[in-house]
Amino acid sequence: MDRIRALINEGRVEEAVGLLEQMKADRPDDDVVCYELGNAYWKMQNRKLCLDNYTEAIRLNPQSPAVEMKRMVMDILQFYNKEMYNV
Repeated sequence: MDRIRALINEGRVEEAVGLLEQMKADRPDDDVVCYELGNAYWKMQNRKLCLDNYTEAIRLNPQSPAVEMKRMVMDILQFYNKEMYNV
């Protein structure tokens, strides 16, 4: 996981997502992989896949840090007001 986090920090998010997706295929019950995949998709601004992976991590482990991350993402998305920018 350290290598994947390093890739994300270096801005090589798509490469990290590829590795994480492979890991998820090999270990579909690994909540940490789902959580990290959610983080990577957030960086890519893919909100749907971010939330999907956080939700999956929570399903696998109700104590996952994805619980708090999903709450924060939902707060951000609910705060965002598209109409404010259509002046």
